Amino acid sequence: MKWSLFALCIGFCIDLLIGDPHGLPHPVAAIGHLISLLERLFRRLFPKTPGGERAAGACIWILTALIAAALPALLLWGCARVSVWLRLAVESVMCGQILAAKSLRDESMKVYAALKHGSLDEARQAVSMIVGRDVARLDARGVMRAAVETVAENTSDGVIAPMLFLAIGGAPLGFFYKAVNTMDSMLGYVEPPYKDIGLVPARMDDVFNFIASNVTENVRDVEGIVASLLAYSTAFNRMIDLPLTKQVVSRVVKLEKKQVSVESIQDVVCKYYNLELAAIQTNSRKREIVQARQVTMYLAKKYTDSSFSHIGKIVGKRDHATVLHACKTVKDQIETNKSFRSSVEEIEALLKA
Repeated sequence: MKWSLFALCIGFCIDLLIGDPHGLPHPVAAIGHLISLLERLFRRLFPKTPGGERAAGACIWILTALIAAALPALLLWGCARVSVWLRLAVESVMCGQILAAKSLRDESMKVYAALKHGSLDEARQAVSMIVGRDVARLDARGVMRAAVETVAENTSDGVIAPMLFLAIGGAPLGFFYKAVNTMDSMLGYVEPPYKDIGLVPARMDDVFNFIASNVTENVRDVEGIVASLLAYSTAFNRMIDLPLTKQVVSRVVKLEKKQVSVESIQDVVCKYYNLELAAIQTNSRKREIVQARQVTMYLAKKYTDSSFSHIGKIVGKRDHATVLHACKTVKDQIETNKSFRSSVEEIEALLKA
């Protein structure tokens, strides 16, 4: 284990200095090819029904995760048979490939450079490479905010969470996490043809990211959490999902809940959409204003104990039915529009920050 920790430190330095040079083969790209191959295979083997596709997605997840962890483990075992120094060198390179600090910095600094020396159109083009939402109407402050929000979110997926799993299980567990993350990126959509086959990959990505974002003091807690999840799932014949994970994690670590109000949600949503607070209080039917107003109502109902009537009173003196309709509209869009779902998730991350 101590060699893996040394490798993590060296690999982090390698990533900061070199990053991911363009043109060189990358293990995550190989994981992506494996996922595509298994998707084609299991789509042919399983019936084209919701249940069949969910089973196919589960098989893809299990095989990809196992292969992504087993191959590096075998390679490192073979290297150790030759020399511990060879193993250290190889694992250090692996750790550098798993982390993405330099790549994230480079892409975000392109946005900064475009804002400082280029045009707004160049800045929008640069930020569009790292965000999943429409940037056409963003002004300079909106572009800057979008870049900062994305860096904050991807620091978790590309740096913090991988470092946690690398610290626990070395490069094999690090590649396991990257496989989980990549499967969600490729299959975790809510629209056909991925709605069913991507169910397990999307849920498991939620599970592992929730664990990584809440275990902040003792990395050994992760081992107990995973063991407890497997025990609960087996004993009660229950699928491992985010609610079960929250239940198990809450018994191991104290989950801090940030208190939010309807007013604070309004403020965060308006800043996200680059709108004045007064805009969502009006009767304007402009698309972006309506969307911001509806998202505010949806999140207010989700994160506060306020009634529909109370929420409506604060958000522009709307009635109970308007808030109910807004919540239903946003929920439907989250289920059918991945770009919109990503935007709502980004706002939720800001609320919890």
